[in-house]
This record gives sequence, structure tokens and C-alpha cells, in this order.
Amino acid sequence: MENGKCQAPETRMPPGYSVFLTLMPTLRTAVAFQALMGATVCVITAVILARFFDYWSALLAAVLMAFDLASVATGASIIAEQLFQLVLAAVILLVARMILVAGKSRIIPLAIATSVLLALAIMIRPTGIFVPFAVGATILVLPISWRTRLSLILIVSFLPAAAVIGWTARNVSCCHVRTIATSGANDLYRFKAAAVVAFAEHESFIVAQHQLEHALPPHVSPDNDPAEVERRAIQIFRERPIALAAVTAEGVGVLLFAPAGSSLSRMLGLQWRAPNPGFPKDDIQPVLSSLSSDPSMLAVVVFQIAQCILVAGGIIFALINVRAMSTAKRELVLLCALMAMVLLAPNAGGSAKSRMRTHAEPAMVVLAAIGLRRAFGGSHFEYN
Repeated sequence: MENGKCQAPETRMPPGYSVFLTLMPTLRTAVAFQALMGATVCVITAVILARFFDYWSALLAAVLMAFDLASVATGASIIAEQLFQLVLAAVILLVARMILVAGKSRIIPLAIATSVLLALAIMIRPTGIFVPFAVGATILVLPISWRTRLSLILIVSFLPAAAVIGWTARNVSCCHVRTIATSGANDLYRFKAAAVVAFAEHESFIVAQHQLEHALPPHVSPDNDPAEVERRAIQIFRERPIALAAVTAEGVGVLLFAPAGSSLSRMLGLQWRAPNPGFPKDDIQPVLSSLSSDPSMLAVVVFQIAQCILVAGGIIFALINVRAMSTAKRELVLLCALMAMVLLAPNAGGSAKSRMRTHAEPAMVVLAAIGLRRAFGGSHFEYN
């Protein structure tokens, strides 16, 4: 609804975040609630670590989460990342609880609650569609009977599947679009495929993006024919496998280590703005030059990169030492590792940004706290 008139039905994204905003009296209230969500995520990561390890690990996880400036910046913006992150953190908490009570009757209500949250995640961000696979894989290794495992997988999968089928049916009925969200096709073609073309043809990203735009027939766009747009993007990937691998590797690096930029600068009241905002950087030199003229923003960027390296190191240390852990703790590590993978992998490519790392940040912080506590706790910290 705009100016009292109904606009075209929204198919670009599911309605979860829009519903959240309609419940808020003002945008300031929405940002305030998002700040509360961010604090809640810190508490959730601490609770998970306290139940599986010790209070020092819990404190470390909370501190790492609280000082994740990319999450802070997204929480201060009108975008769905903070709500999505909270729901995903709650999923980890519930599945972690399922791990602890495996074999008991209390596991069924936990599975039902997990199913509700998984459906909600999909309704907020389409990439939530991959999270049930991580949860299902974790359930498969729980020390329970196969009958119980399959029952739990059916329970946690039912509502997410219903959400996907229901909203896709809505899009088909109103717009003849056979997908839950057309944003996936847009991202695949205008960003991931454009980045591959730019790398393969030694062009700038913007030139490659315009080239792909003009290659589409007049009646084809991600909004009205996402299947055709996705087909063209996949064809580009097949024709340029080396460029695809290179762009994907670069995207993984961006997701893991790139600092928040302009949005964080605005939030902190700094004057710095990223050159060519909203697009992948064809040349890092303008960014470095602009940072060198703003020492405050340079310090913020260095801090973020250092924290990202610390988190990555903690994750590696946790995975290296996973065999020394008890069964329940190995299952927690598996859950968090799979969650991080399914949330980061779809975003690796030309559209990768630091805010997309926030989706996986709770899972990554849990893993990092486990690894760092072991690395610095020495003989005083035991995995078993």
C-alpha cells in the first residue's frame, strides 16, 4: 500500500521483516528493538557455551559477539539481518538443548519449537532455506534410535517446507513466479555472474553488470522470469569455471574478513565513506587511500579485521581439537560448523559483503570461543 493505493505484489523477498516493521510504531522503535535483539544474541551465545563448557568460554563468546561491529552496524540499519541473526541464534540454542536431552521425552517439544523458528527464518531471508539441512544432519548423529531420528527430522522439516511451498504458491498465483523470492535470481545474475564475467573478461564490475543487463531480452527480468535469469547465470558459470572459482574464493575472503564500512562510519558519526559503495571493489587502492586520510575509521577497520582473524583462528583450533571433545560437544561443533557453512556458502561471490557474515556470526563465535578457550586455557580447560 502506497498513498492509499495497492502496489504490485512483493515477490523479491518473503514478508517476515516487512511484518516486523509494520508492528513497529516508528523506525526508531524498530532500531531500538534490533539493538535489544543484538544484546539477546550475545546472551544466547553465552548460555550455549555455559551449558557445554564453562563460564569463561561463555564470557568470551559474549564479548566476541558484542564487539562484532558488522552486527552492530546492521542492527542500526533498517535491514533484516539483525532479526534473522536472532532467529538463527535461537535455533542453535534449541538444537543445542536437543543434544543435551537426547533420548528424553523433552526433545519433541524442542523439535517443534525449532521447526517454528526455521520456518520463521525462511520467511525473513530466503537463505534460511538451507538451515534445516544443517539441523537435520546434526540430528542424524544424535545417540538415539533411527526411528526417533527420522521422527525429529520430519518434525523440524515440516513447517519450513510448508513455509516454502505456501509462499511459492502465493507467488505463482499472484505473479506466475515459481520461486519463494526473486532476489535469488537477481543476486545470481546481476552480482555473482557479473563478477565472473568481469574477472574472465578483465573488465570492471559495473561494465560487466551493464553488459549482462543488455543481454537480457526486453520481457525477461529477475522479477518476472527468475527461472530464465538463473539459467543464463548458470550457463555463464559453466562456461567460465576458473573465473567462478576465483570469484568464489574472493567472496569467501570478503565474508570472513571484510570490515563494515560506510554504514558503520555513519553510525559512529565519522565522515568516511567507501568509494563506489554498493558494488564490489575493482581496485582496493581507492579504499586504502581514503582510509589513510581518516585515522579514526582506519583504527575501526583494523580492529574489525583483527577480530575476524581471531575468530577464524579460534574456529580452526576448535575443529583441529574436535576429536578430544566429548560426544555432546562434538555434536555442538558439528551443528555450528554446518550452520556457518550453509549460511556463508550461498553468499560467496560477487555480492559478498560483511553484513552477510552476520548471518553466521553466532555459530562462528561459538566455535571461536571453544577454540580460543582451549588455546589460552591450557591444562585448566578440558573438552571432556
